[in-house]
Amino acid sequence: MACRRAVSEPGEADLLINCTSVGLIGGGTEPTRPDHPLERSASEPAGLNQLKLTFDQVGKYSYVVDFVYRTGSTQLLAAAREHGARTLDGLDILLAQGALSFELWTGRAAPLQVMRRAARADDAPV
Repeated sequence: MACRRAVSEPGEADLLINCTSVGLIGGGTEPTRPDHPLERSASEPAGLNQLKLTFDQVGKYSYVVDFVYRTGSTQLLAAAREHGARTLDGLDILLAQGALSFELWTGRAAPLQVMRRAARADDAPV
């Protein structure tokens, strides 16, 4: 039987899910904003450490999901990709949620390509 539980520290598993705000700002090409209400982001050197992870530990997971809704990668996803893990980012999750909502409300198939382009646009609000 699969074990599904939230943990205070990462442990051995096939799937790692980050559902914290670590990585929300910074991590891409834009600088972190010192006036932002969040603590340091995953783009800073201590980013993986904020998740109590090291680069090598990330490599032990086959799948890594980061719920952070933002354009650009997070340090967690970048590390996972370097290790060959399959990854899913927060914008893909948001897109799937939006598509399902669209279909439930309208009874029509969601325009996924249009939604994906809009979500991934450089100036899209996140």
